[in-house]
Amino acid sequence: MMKLDVAVQAFDMQDISNRRFMYNPKTGILVLGQQYGKTRGLPGSHADDLAQAGIKNGFDDFVRGWVGTGKNYPAGIIHFAPNVDAQNISLFNRAFDTLEMFQRNGALPDTVVRGFGRQWEQALSEVLSPAHNERISNQEESMEIQNITVEDLRRMEDKEGLVLQGCGGDPGEWIQGINDLLAQKGILLEGTTFTHVSVFQNEGLTCLLFPFDDVKLDIGKLAMWRLQTHDTFGGTWLSDYIDNRLGREPAQETSGKPDCPLIGQDGNIFNLVGIASRTLKAHGMPEQAKEMAGRVFSCDSYHKALCIIGEYVNITSADREAGRPHSIRQQLKNNKAPETAAPKKVAKEPER
Repeated sequence: MMKLDVAVQAFDMQDISNRRFMYNPKTGILVLGQQYGKTRGLPGSHADDLAQAGIKNGFDDFVRGWVGTGKNYPAGIIHFAPNVDAQNISLFNRAFDTLEMFQRNGALPDTVVRGFGRQWEQALSEVLSPAHNERISNQEESMEIQNITVEDLRRMEDKEGLVLQGCGGDPGEWIQGINDLLAQKGILLEGTTFTHVSVFQNEGLTCLLFPFDDVKLDIGKLAMWRLQTHDTFGGTWLSDYIDNRLGREPAQETSGKPDCPLIGQDGNIFNLVGIASRTLKAHGMPEQAKEMAGRVFSCDSYHKALCIIGEYVNITSADREAGRPHSIRQQLKNNKAPETAAPKKVAKEPER
């Protein structure tokens, strides 16, 4: 066990193989737990180490985690536990101060930083680079969340976007999580992100509208992602949501596209085209069915084919109520527990 005042005492991080760390940037007090060779079966906890070090108050001011070097991390690793959420400004700033402290005490440019901000692992040099932090700051400052009503939605006939349903909790956390997921999937292009997002309530659910105005998208990949994740996020296009969930004003006409239950079906394109064709014919639209099939089988990608089908039918689930959407935190943890009308409050940082 070590308790250091880093304002006047120095240490070499490269001499540490595996220790818990607890650092208070306000006081400069660093507590390093016992040196262990393996993490499995460690006695006690961060709180126990603080108590043994004689810390009696200000526990929430300490940033916590693990630090050390080893075979898999020759330049060392700084692992924040719990993870540091970029939306938690106070914790984020204290964790940044912690990284600067380790840099002054033996952390190298290639030292791995884990559980900090929006990336699971990244090099210390990247985290501390001016360009990186300016980009993070700009994204935070540019994010705009607007509360709207369903009446506002009905007036958006000339716009298109993605609606996600059942987004309980912090909207900012949802928006950042969706931005990260879509960037990882290659759907958001050229570094663009959704920064102007609207929140509304309908049918007992909190919903988010991600407008397409200011982002560059691979719309084909987005269409496929929406179908694949429908049971998780309840994703639908804005135009379809207005038609199917809100209903048009009496003086307005519907799009004329029949509902077609493709979600949950075998994704083979011949099977999907067959279901869509039968739906169109059943609604007295044989010419549209023929035209759709011809366009699908002459296009050059599965993504485009899905978009073409969506031009002729409203893609729906066989049972729209079979499974409620889940939160982004649950998606990242592969937790399939449904969101309830009064969801339990979960920890800010997802487990990894």
